[in-house]
Amino acid sequence: MTYPPKAGVGGSNPLGSANLNRRVKMRPEDNPQNWHQQKTYDSLMTYGLNAIKFVLVANGGAVLALLTFVGNHTEKTKGLRCTMIWFVLGVFIGGVVNILAYLTQLSLFNQRQAGVSWWQDHRTYLYSAMVLILVGIMCFGAGALEAVFALTV
Repeated sequence: MTYPPKAGVGGSNPLGSANLNRRVKMRPEDNPQNWHQQKTYDSLMTYGLNAIKFVLVANGGAVLALLTFVGNHTEKTKGLRCTMIWFVLGVFIGGVVNILAYLTQLSLFNQRQAGVSWWQDHRTYLYSAMVLILVGIMCFGAGALEAVFALTV
């Protein structure tokens, strides 16, 4: 992760704000605590993004696979309606989670004061997104089980 260098205080920086365009590589020895916090934050962002991708890809792929199966085996489509609903709901939830992720970051960016209302607090969007990721994964599981039971009967 790179950060712009600190600008000079009291006009001591001869290049002024033009020096802010130059990026400096952050090293662990510069500030170990901030470096560790930044790396932890980066990894949490990666895990969150991977969870959103899983919900979208798993449920979306299941919808496509189910549509392909139904197109080739029209006699075995009974009981697959609920399966399709679970998977489509999972894709919808994945889209909502993307919006909540954006709102989380936007509220973090705008949150400069303590005591903001609940709808402006980033934790509202964060916890909502976490719950919906879990629900999206459960939709995939429920749809998969529903498909197994529909096809074995």
